Amino acid sequence: MPPGPDLRNATKEEIIQYFDAYDFRDPIGHKLILCADFLDLLLILTYFKQNRAGGCDASAIVQHPP
Repeated sequence: MPPGPDLRNATKEEIIQYFDAYDFRDPIGHKLILCADFLDLLLILTYFKQNRAGGCDASAIVQHPP
């Protein structure tokens, strides 16, 4: 199988489209694009790509326990 595309500079929509084409599903049958963990990873990726120059770190988006 040839290597996949370089997703480092892909948009959130392009990443979803790439993985959706494989039709990944969880054990119950839900599509990957409905998985909260997958969507959280995309959110984090998008946040860091948009704020790379700002010198942000994970503390900007992580909610610490009370």
